[in-house]
Amino acid sequence: MNELKDFDNVLQDPFSPVKFANDLLLMTNKGSSNDTSEELQNSNNVIDLDTSIKKINFDLNEIDKLYERVLSKNSNILINHIYESKQNSENISNGLLASLNFVELSYERLNNEVYKPYELSQKLQSTLNKVHQTSTLLRDSLLYLYIFNMIKTLTPQLTTNSKSAGSSIVTNNKQKENEKEENNSNNKNRTFLLLKLSSLYYQLQLTLGKNINLISLTTIKNLQNDWIKNNQRQLIRNLSNTLYQHCNYLNHPIQKGQQLDEINQLICKLAQSLYLLSPKDFNFSINKFMESLITTNSQILIKTINNVKEFPSALSRVTTNVESLNVLQDLLSMVTIDSLTQKTLLSIIFINNNFSSPSHSSNHSLEEIHWMKVSQLFKKELEISFNRGGPVGKNLLKNKSILKDTMHEYLELRNNTSLSTMLKSLSILS
Repeated sequence: MNELKDFDNVLQDPFSPVKFANDLLLMTNKGSSNDTSEELQNSNNVIDLDTSIKKINFDLNEIDKLYERVLSKNSNILINHIYESKQNSENISNGLLASLNFVELSYERLNNEVYKPYELSQKLQSTLNKVHQTSTLLRDSLLYLYIFNMIKTLTPQLTTNSKSAGSSIVTNNKQKENEKEENNSNNKNRTFLLLKLSSLYYQLQLTLGKNINLISLTTIKNLQNDWIKNNQRQLIRNLSNTLYQHCNYLNHPIQKGQQLDEINQLICKLAQSLYLLSPKDFNFSINKFMESLITTNSQILIKTINNVKEFPSALSRVTTNVESLNVLQDLLSMVTIDSLTQKTLLSIIFINNNFSSPSHSSNHSLEEIHWMKVSQLFKKELEISFNRGGPVGKNLLKNKSILKDTMHEYLELRNNTSLSTMLKSLSILS
């Protein structure tokens, strides 16, 4: 390697071309390695670059000659090495050719029989899903429009029946009976029409719930937000009023036999239909009936404060009226809302209505809640009258046994709490 001795400064590691060029310029311009280029420029106005370039070109020529000498001297070795490399490359290629061909064939088969069919099936599946979604949307929209047309056809009949049921001119007893029968028939037809319309509106709700994309259709969106919304609200009001009216029929002693069974069935259907469309209005209707009954019965009892001897007949009327609550409770307990949890309309009343409270367990009956409210109202008025004194106060104190005995007579056999609840209203007379 003596031939490379002159190139030691180039073969240093690391090699810096900038430092090498600077040292070469300093050397060819007769400066020392410690001189800076600035000092060198100050000592000589012109820097000699030609000598440095000639030196570099000379060295390049020397390297080329050295390269040629090495090749000439070791030509046999290089040729053998090139031949061996070529032979090894051919041997490797020939040895792997069969395997490469097999791999290539396998890949082609995998590509043609698996990957490409899979990609095609994915595209087809995506297309089929879109077609299926479109088909389902069209089918559900047709079902929605079909139900809507049925509702739109039946709705005017509801108005006609309502007018027919409300118009009657009485001239004599016979006509009065005829008018009454006609009104009953119209009311019955109107009730059945309400039930049919409520069923159709509920089917609309189910259709929209099953396919939420329906509401994205402009036609259905406009119908839902305009016509359906307004008319459904009116239907719910009619259902609520009709349910309240039929609950009041339970207080009529003339409602017996087949007619009473028919009323009971209608109450169950009306309650269920109203709850499915609007649980809030269902609770409101039942509350309204109970509040009305509580107000009526408490007023019947309060009127006897000034005449205690009328209390037995008044309490008799009240206990008769309360029977309607027991019938209503039995009816609501027969209507199951959730088949899995066995939740009934009665349980909904105890959970959500205004009469329930933390102290009222689910075992309480509607009658017990009734007596709690009546007792509170009667007690309040009784205490006011007693505290005023005078003949009324003295009469109450004198006849308190009539009040207690009457309560025992009519309430003792009803249930365990009705009697004790009402007796609390007499606490001021003790």
